[in-house]
Amino acid sequence: MALQLGEVLSDGAHVFTNPESTEFKASMSRWTDVNKQTPTAILQPATELDVEKIVYEAVKAKIPIVIKSGGNSPWSTISSGGWIIDLSLLSNFSLDTQNQTATIQPGVLSKTINVAVQEAGFCIQSPGSAKVSCVGFLLGGGSSHLNGLYGMAVDSLVSARVVTAYPEKGTVVCSEEENEELFWAIKGAGQFFGVVTEVTMKMYPLKEEEGPLSWTMIFTADKMKEVALALEKVSKGEQVVRSPGLAMVMAMPGFQKPGIMVSLIHFRPEDEAEKIMDPLLELNPAQQIKKVLPWGNMTDAADMLAGHGGIKTLHSCGMKEFDGKKFEKSLELWEKIDKEVPGAKGSSFLMNWFALDGVKTKEGTSAWSHRDMGVWSMHFISAEDEASHNSAVALSKEYFDMCQADLQMSEKALFPNHWRGKDFDRRFRGPGTVKKLRVLKELWDPEGVFTKQFL
Repeated sequence: MALQLGEVLSDGAHVFTNPESTEFKASMSRWTDVNKQTPTAILQPATELDVEKIVYEAVKAKIPIVIKSGGNSPWSTISSGGWIIDLSLLSNFSLDTQNQTATIQPGVLSKTINVAVQEAGFCIQSPGSAKVSCVGFLLGGGSSHLNGLYGMAVDSLVSARVVTAYPEKGTVVCSEEENEELFWAIKGAGQFFGVVTEVTMKMYPLKEEEGPLSWTMIFTADKMKEVALALEKVSKGEQVVRSPGLAMVMAMPGFQKPGIMVSLIHFRPEDEAEKIMDPLLELNPAQQIKKVLPWGNMTDAADMLAGHGGIKTLHSCGMKEFDGKKFEKSLELWEKIDKEVPGAKGSSFLMNWFALDGVKTKEGTSAWSHRDMGVWSMHFISAEDEASHNSAVALSKEYFDMCQADLQMSEKALFPNHWRGKDFDRRFRGPGTVKKLRVLKELWDPEGVFTKQFL
């Protein structure tokens, strides 16, 4: 059936049905091999009309589908009998410098758009990794270095084009003026309502005197208590609006033992940045790297974690503010995994913080509902085998429980793009949020074409 459908798609579209072919294998490439399955067919639409034809035929024939763009979602996989709709060929974008907007298709990855907006004199809320789809990132909320200044990526969304599950609804435009309720839903839960084939979002002028200045420091693990105490100062206050950052426990490349990496991005002159970094400088870091970072190179530091393949996952939980004592526990977690689950010693654990000034101004305007969370504790679990992976994930979840032990149940947050399952109230918090999403799911996707979430 997929091959027959291919005959009515545009000339640039592709249909792959041979799992041994080079093209099939290339399209199957994902950030993680966890739960990797082989579909009956992979379809690569080249136009929005192709997407419509594929979706409508799948619905008509009751063929389950999943959507793939950058290949970073652990859920962009499906077993025999299902189709993967690979959007990588939808890779066009355009910049409107007069209106300060970018129009982007789902095949556009972070590095590509960052370079383009930089050359035009702008910056944009984009993924922290070079190979992540800008659209996929945005649909789950979109947390970036610009949170404190401009809010989440969804807060900069102007409009989107959405291919719905049924021909009678067709492809719709949603914005603050059209299909407003769907617009609210896709800003944080967008992957569950249709195929977003294009977004238009705001971009922002980038002033040369505001950097961004990247400042990274490496500390030995024996300085954990001092570093955690210094981070209590660095990660809080008005200064964080223009100086977000992260702290990570990991074994540096070439080393068997863990170290501590602290990295801040400063949107301010260097002399101001140095004052903020003073509590850390006083600890005499083992190494530091300080440089003005062109926007097109914002993802470079994450390249070592961006490669496809391997047994790995990314999980996270929200926190109100940075807690040095809890960060110290991440070193204990690394040491415990090193001792008890050596097959997962390649894992790393970080906390990233940002100001809520830009985030809180958009309260209630989207399905993204974690506007009180100024810190995300993120665990990158990387293992040699599935047993080690599962054991490390279990220890990771125990750590998250500890991190959120002082929060009320209504305050416990999970980052939507990092989790699935039935924890709706933790991924989509707030009075009535899940209820509203369920109502909209019944309206736009009552048969669960785009997953059964909310049904």
